[in-house]
This record gives sequence, C-alpha cells and structure tokens, in this order.
Amino acid sequence: MKAVFSELPSYDIVVPALLRGWRRLREECKLTPGVPLKPMLAKPTKSIGEVLDRFEGREFTCEYKYDGERAQIHYIPPEREGGKGETKVYSRNSEDMSKRYPDIVEQLPRIIKPGGRGSGGFVLDCECVAWDAKEERYRSLRFIPNPLYFVMLIS
Repeated sequence: MKAVFSELPSYDIVVPALLRGWRRLREECKLTPGVPLKPMLAKPTKSIGEVLDRFEGREFTCEYKYDGERAQIHYIPPEREGGKGETKVYSRNSEDMSKRYPDIVEQLPRIIKPGGRGSGGFVLDCECVAWDAKEERYRSLRFIPNPLYFVMLIS
C-alpha cells in the first residue's frame, strides 16, 4: 500500500481500487501524469565526510545545486487522436504552478514527437531555473520576479 500511494497519492483513485480487491492494486494504481507525486526528501548530513563514508565502495554521482525551484512537470496525453495534450507544473508541495511557468507549458508540447516515447504522457522531476539569454547565464529566481525564459534541468 505504501509503494502504491507513493506513486499515486490520490485517495480518490486508490481507495475504490482497493475496495475492488487489493491483489490487483499495483496493476490498477500506477504513476499517472496529472497527479503530483510526493517528494523524496533528502536527509541532512553534518559533513561531506559523512556522505563519503555512507557511499564508500559504491559508485555515485553528485550534481550541482542550481538556485531554482524544484518542480514536477506532467505531460498528460490527449484523450483522443488529434486532440491536444496538457502540461502541468507542480511544486514540491503538489501545488499547481503552471501559470508561473508559461514558457514551459507552451514549449513542452512542441518537443514531443507524435507516436514517440513521450507521447503517452510522462512526469519530469526537475529544477526550474531562470536563463538570461542576453548574458547567457543562469540567474537566481529570487531576484527575477518574471524571468524571460525557464530551463528545465532533469535530475
């Protein structure tokens, strides 16, 4: 049940499926574009040494921390062929932030190839950052109330 709810945190969908029988719950309740996921939160550490000790003898990667905003970008495919898909941007608290990121909402459908891998819908877990096209560099979202262009960094 915990695994199902982490992929599909919606009582409106999970409870009726559970009442139909728990044995098919994993088949009926899967990650669904348009239903925001709960964030996987990192555990704070006291030092870099603690991190390195924890991963000793294992391969791992690190990534740069951009000064952006964590987001889930959901592409919901059209219900019928020839219809229009929908793009939603959710915050780490499952708030619909689509109006804050009109560039992403407008541009994402343009890069989806009809019949391609993404055409059935998907969820991107990413960081939204502001890109200053004039200076060709990332900018802090804190200092730009209405950035001209957003970049999605998939993590």
